[in-house]
Amino acid sequence: MKISLKLLSALALLLGTIAPACAQWMPVRTTTWRPNGPVFAVAIDSVHNIAYLGGDFTQLADPVPPYNTVARQRLAAIDLSTGDPTAWNPGADGQVLALAVHGDDVFVGGQQVQCGGASRPNLSVIGRTTGLATAWNPQVQGGYVRAFAIGNGTLYFSGTFSAAGGQSRSGAAAFTLATQVLTDWAPVPDDLIRAIVVHGNTVYLGGAFNTMNGTPSERVAAVDAQFGQGFGWAHSVSGGVGVFAMARVGSTLYLGGQFGTVDGIARTNAAAINGGGSVTAWDPGISWAVYGMCPFGSSVVLSGPIGSNGSLNVVDATTGAVLGWSGVQDQVFALAASSTAVVAGGSFNAVYNYPVTSFAVLGPPVPSVFISGSVHLYGAFDTGTGLMRDNLRSAGTLPYTEPYTALGYTFTAGGGEGVVPSLVMNTTGASAIVDWVVVELRNGLNSAQVVCSRRALLRRSGQLVDLNGQQGLALPAPPGSYFVAIRHRNHLGAMSASPIALSSTQVTSIPFTFSSFLTYGTEARKQVGNTMFLWPGDVTFDHQVRYTGGNNDRDPILTAIGGINPTATLAGQYRREDVNLDGTVKYAGASNDRDIILQTIGGALPTSVRNEQLP
Repeated sequence: MKISLKLLSALALLLGTIAPACAQWMPVRTTTWRPNGPVFAVAIDSVHNIAYLGGDFTQLADPVPPYNTVARQRLAAIDLSTGDPTAWNPGADGQVLALAVHGDDVFVGGQQVQCGGASRPNLSVIGRTTGLATAWNPQVQGGYVRAFAIGNGTLYFSGTFSAAGGQSRSGAAAFTLATQVLTDWAPVPDDLIRAIVVHGNTVYLGGAFNTMNGTPSERVAAVDAQFGQGFGWAHSVSGGVGVFAMARVGSTLYLGGQFGTVDGIARTNAAAINGGGSVTAWDPGISWAVYGMCPFGSSVVLSGPIGSNGSLNVVDATTGAVLGWSGVQDQVFALAASSTAVVAGGSFNAVYNYPVTSFAVLGPPVPSVFISGSVHLYGAFDTGTGLMRDNLRSAGTLPYTEPYTALGYTFTAGGGEGVVPSLVMNTTGASAIVDWVVVELRNGLNSAQVVCSRRALLRRSGQLVDLNGQQGLALPAPPGSYFVAIRHRNHLGAMSASPIALSSTQVTSIPFTFSSFLTYGTEARKQVGNTMFLWPGDVTFDHQVRYTGGNNDRDPILTAIGGINPTATLAGQYRREDVNLDGTVKYAGASNDRDIILQTIGGALPTSVRNEQLP
């Protein structure tokens, strides 16, 4: 059964969720530590796989329980392999607006005076390993530093300062990295330079200026890398406040900002100028101001305030077509990219409905297939409402992180990552969360081989959703035909009877609740009328339901309540022995968990065994 993306998107809007847009979305890494304030600058050290972030925050928080925090005053470093903060902790006493990395040096620009334990107004050079200010003191006076670029063995920087290295410099200057000596590069803008790109012997500048070195140069300019003088490259960006960001891919210079025309040609907020100096046909049609821009492979990433596709878009560098988007739900001020990740800093509070704040690490578009699905757990089903009960959630015992790793289950490709946002966990009614499940894709030619597994949540209605409440579940696997299996911690799993063609552009429905949906094996599900349920009672999570004999599923219930008094109960815990998921482990009496096991094996012969129908 296929459901069009357009239809799924409409349903998602009605239900307050976000459907997967396409295979080329930008997945966010939900386990990355998060700052408690805005991030204005980011930089990546690709050699050591470290992301640096600067802004106006005071701590980082782990999104995974027990939600530890570490103090970080306006500067921090994140290990991109783990998402964890490093020990690097220089601290700054003013806002950080610009960052750059070169070798063992991290350049920090902004409004700080003290940084890395030393007085370094506006521009600090911090050791990559020590987190302390180096002996190099650039002596930048007045105003602040807004942008960096490194090229030709030189650090170029701009801002509103009036002096650097003991010499007069009006808003733009450069140091030779090897000698730490101020160079003769000294363009003179009449207003702020917000962005710098170095290419060969040319330095491109973008900002709010109208003249450069006294020559008309509206919002964009090109100067030589040695002295900062112009050489006839003249363009005019008008109809707004100017250029905020630039990037170069191949021989083309890309501009982003808030403007309406480039050289009199209509281009709203984004444009490109080719190596011959002509405005190209590249026009992504961005309706919002572009605050950040960076190359990413053969694409350009653009960011800004929130637009129709969120505030971060991946755009084809040749055609201008939007290839993917991030779902970032507020302003993104700064971008940086390596070959494997894009990092974004801003003042946002969510990405794809996940509570990712101010700093996000986004993976490149990955081959993914999309499914929706429905599953009923018979142990939790309430015949009176026609829904499963959500007692675990309402009692506050349902964990915010997946429980299967602790049971010995091994996820593939990081499929167990993530934390349920409070907004999702606090949802009530038919959309309330019942429990965690595992979705598996298995080799279409060998159903015993798990190709991909991913944690998911199950609503009272039986609908499978991602951790952010999103109805479509993305599974990192290339389009193809797979057996699809569903697993639960105390119900027997089930699998499709045959491989199902899964797509990266369509959402495929996997309705385990339908009697018409065929499953592998014999009596893999319990049937009530035309509705199918997973068999309850696999308390030991060993793929069988046993009432008597060795490793049976009945005895653990008695053990859980104390092992002596069969009428005792155990409430307020999240346990596999709670077969009916009502929040109480009960061996005898009404609504007990023991009788369900007997019913699953047939109800007459207690020595019978029901086996999970998975290869």
